[in-house]
Amino acid sequence: MATVNSDIYSTLSDCAWLSSRTVYVALSGGIDSIALAHLLHCAKIPFTAIHINHQLHPDADHWQTFCEAFCSSLGVDIITRSVFINGKNNLEAKARDARYEAINAAIESDSIVCFAHHQSDLVETFLLQLKRGSGLNGLTSLRLKRKMEFHNKTWTAYRPLLNVSKNAILHYAETHQLQWVEDPSNATLAHERNIIRHQIIPPLQDHWPDIESRIAHTVDTLRDENTLLNQVCEERLGECLEVDNSLNLEFLAGFSEAWQAQVIRYYCLSHFQLNLSRSQLSELMKLCHSRQDAQGKMLLDGFILRRYQAKLYIAPIDQFSKLQDPSTVKVDLEWQPEPSDINGGIIHIIKDNVIVPLPEYIDAEHFTEIKCEQVALSHRVKPCFATCTKPLKQWFQSNNVPPWLRQPCYLVEYKNTHIAAICPGMVLVLSDQNTHSMRVTFA
Repeated sequence: MATVNSDIYSTLSDCAWLSSRTVYVALSGGIDSIALAHLLHCAKIPFTAIHINHQLHPDADHWQTFCEAFCSSLGVDIITRSVFINGKNNLEAKARDARYEAINAAIESDSIVCFAHHQSDLVETFLLQLKRGSGLNGLTSLRLKRKMEFHNKTWTAYRPLLNVSKNAILHYAETHQLQWVEDPSNATLAHERNIIRHQIIPPLQDHWPDIESRIAHTVDTLRDENTLLNQVCEERLGECLEVDNSLNLEFLAGFSEAWQAQVIRYYCLSHFQLNLSRSQLSELMKLCHSRQDAQGKMLLDGFILRRYQAKLYIAPIDQFSKLQDPSTVKVDLEWQPEPSDINGGIIHIIKDNVIVPLPEYIDAEHFTEIKCEQVALSHRVKPCFATCTKPLKQWFQSNNVPPWLRQPCYLVEYKNTHIAAICPGMVLVLSDQNTHSMRVTFA
């Protein structure tokens, strides 16, 4: 058992970088997360535990109490959150999504969240994705480090035990006389993952005892190959990506159809965390290959994908729905002491906020006197780069702002001096001075 025991300790050198970061540990109370928390504590790596109570089992409150007592024994802070899972269909996926949402809401941005996934989890995920017919992204989806983005907050999911066997974790827990809780749902065959765990892997291990480490090695190889593929996709996506984060379909058509599919898949995953299935990709390719003046759309996993003027736009459905009723949209202005780039008078808005330049005479004290009022698209303005006035609608049309991103439109002014015209898709800078700035957020 000495070799097995050394597997988990070998991860400590890989975790040394955590000492300089804000670290959280996802603590369920099971053996894996208990062992991980104990290991990091012994390594003197500061962290805060976070426990999500899914309220799906009669003992859920007991598991939370156990985690609180365990952290108290270590002298470690713990955050607890309860989530409500609506409905019984696809329960495992709903619980996972609710868990990540709760974690995201509880932690600081740019922090590290450690999860106790181990080698068996890696193998189960690989076989589960294999059964679903997934490509490289799916087969290698469980990774050591992954950047996570939720609601404009970014953090890193880190799995230090990913290459550690279940036996090594069990041996570590027994060696240190750790206590843990058992979730009885892990023993049932109600979930596909449990079928793989209890009925698929054991017979394979009877024939090939090291099958899990072999599969893990295969995943490592596929991950390396996927990294190279993504590097090429990133380069080719750069040739097609517009400043407003849309995809130029005319430039994309310069690649072979196979490369078009790869670039689109990479675009959706890297920019919107949309992992397209084969059928979804096929439907999206049809939308992209429709006639040049087509304005088709499709709904996909909480997003709306729209074609407009040979470009592909993607946005959350709730964001799009909100823009259909301008009265529900609010605009917040926040003073910024630094200047910003005027960009020739046109600033495309990629997400819900943008930095807008201000004239030098508007300092922090006078900023409160700025007015921001909604105006019609027929309102005429003269941007700082222009020689004439035109209606806002014409400026937006000439700069290819999609119709659904033109309203609501606001005019920002200071004592009858126009500063900027702002809609969800673009900012027209109306003053050529640039000493301070303001952050404009559509809420």
